[in-house]
Amino acid sequence: MQQSLTPRPNRRLRPRWTACAVAATALAALATGCGSSESGGKPADGRSLKIIYVRDVPQPTPFDAPIVKGYKDAGKRLGDDTVFQGAPANTRASDPAQEKRLLQNAVAEKPDCLITTFDTPSAQGPEVRKAQAAGIPVVFANAGYQQAEKYGALTYIGSDETLQGRTGGQELTRLGVKHPLVVSLTPGSLPLTDQRNAGFKTGYTGQTTWLYMSLKEAAGTTASIAGAIEAKLARDPSIDAVFTTGVVFAPAQLAARTATGSRAAAMTWATIDTNAQILGAVKAGNLAFALDQQQYLQGYWAALVCDQYVRHGLKPVDPVMATGPVVVTQKNLAGYLKAAAEGIH
Repeated sequence: MQQSLTPRPNRRLRPRWTACAVAATALAALATGCGSSESGGKPADGRSLKIIYVRDVPQPTPFDAPIVKGYKDAGKRLGDDTVFQGAPANTRASDPAQEKRLLQNAVAEKPDCLITTFDTPSAQGPEVRKAQAAGIPVVFANAGYQQAEKYGALTYIGSDETLQGRTGGQELTRLGVKHPLVVSLTPGSLPLTDQRNAGFKTGYTGQTTWLYMSLKEAAGTTASIAGAIEAKLARDPSIDAVFTTGVVFAPAQLAARTATGSRAAAMTWATIDTNAQILGAVKAGNLAFALDQQQYLQGYWAALVCDQYVRHGLKPVDPVMATGPVVVTQKNLAGYLKAAAEGIH
């Protein structure tokens, strides 16, 4: 991994570089002035800062565990009170009304800095501006690509979403795929999937069949999503790959692979995002590759940016601190499995 505050996402990162090492490099860079010197918050007394991370996803989830770990690890090293507030269990992710309410509740606690997963600008944008009007700096993490400058956030920390999609398309091309089925959210559902979809179309220019699902359908059962994938495959025997654009589809994708039988072995299966199940599928050869966005860094760097801005007025120059994509295959899987055992993936 490159030793810079904003790693270039188009270079394949080596899993031997642990997230902690990269975060330490970023800390050193910020601490030595590798950012803006405009005034941030006021605490120069060394007190513990209260930082709140609002994430609009029901907790707990395996995908979010590295985010939370990175965030908490940074808090311990910085001596800050890092509070993580996910959506309540059994609620719907990316629900605009809930996103608005979560931000309002966080602002009412008057934190020194606020981090949010910025999924829905129409719902979250006004609340972000209210936080800033109250003197609370804001960082976007995990979602909010290309939105930081528009809404005055200190930076966005997460995957280059367009590059995620483009890299997926390029990898399928490299593997000789002729006709992929791409499973994604319906256009307009979330900015990040729209960006991934657009990126895929630049990375793969051949014949493509799309299976779009609404947020409600994507929140359905594994069986229902798998059934939709299986139906597409049954109708078109020329489809030779299945590519999914997010972790929410992975269980159904793997179930559909099993149900497809002998045909599945001759096909290419791949996805965006990683978790323990996905890494296990890569190890077993059931997925040719997965695109990792290094969630641990999203939590760690978000706390770090808040701390350094409030204490010293330092902030990243770049509105995007990219943590991915990283192509994970059997060739570089060993490092990821070790990191997963440590809670970093």
